Amino acid sequence: MHAELNAPTHVDGLAQHPFRAVSANFSESLRRILQAAGEDEEGSVRALSQLSLAESAGVSRQALTQYLSARKDKPANPTLEKLCALAGTLGVPPAFLLMSQDDWTRLVNAVHYYMTALQDESFLQQAGQITRPGQHINHQAIAEGGMSMARTLGLLTKAEAIAQDEPATGKRAAIAATCLAPPITGLDSRLRPTLLTLCAIIGASTPCQTYPVQTD
Repeated sequence: MHAELNAPTHVDGLAQHPFRAVSANFSESLRRILQAAGEDEEGSVRALSQLSLAESAGVSRQALTQYLSARKDKPANPTLEKLCALAGTLGVPPAFLLMSQDDWTRLVNAVHYYMTALQDESFLQQAGQITRPGQHINHQAIAEGGMSMARTLGLLTKAEAIAQDEPATGKRAAIAATCLAPPITGLDSRLRPTLLTLCAIIGASTPCQTYPVQTD
C-alpha cells in the first residue's frame, strides 16, 4: 500500500521553541473553550465565565487570567496538577488542551489513512498477527510492530528501515516512541491494530528534532 500521507502544512513561528509553542496551544485552547462551553438557564450554549471555570477547577482567577493572556515573553506554565484540574472541570483529556493545529492535522490524516488501509489485504494480514488470541506483547514487540506496520503502509521504505543517517534514524525513533506512548499492552487485543496503526502513521509524520538547551 502506498497511499499519499498529507503532511501538516501549518507553519508555526514558535516551532523552534517547543515549550512556548505548547504554551500558546494551551492558551488558545482555553480561549476557544470559554467562548461556548457554558449554558444558560434554558440549556442553550453560551460563554463560560473565567470566574466559573476558576472556582470549579480550584484555580485562582489571577492564574487563569495569566494562562489566557500568555505571550511569547511570558508563556503560560501551569503545573500538571492545574492542567488536569482545568481539563477535568471542562471534561476534556488534558492532552487536548496542549495539541497544536499540526497535531490535530496528523490525527485526522492518520484516521483517513487507516480507513484506506482497511481495504488493503497486506495490512489486514499484518493486523491479524497482532490480534492473535493469547498473544503476549511487550514493549519491544510494540515498537517492532509499529515499524512493521509503517513498512506495510508504505510510510517507511526499505532504505529508511536500515539506513543510519539522521533523517532515517529519527523517523524510526519517532514511530517507535509514538507507538509506545499509549498503554497498548493493557488494551483488548482487538483494539491494538487500530491504535498501533494510528500511532505508526502519526509517528511517521512527526520526525524527532533536537533543540538547544534553554537557560533561565
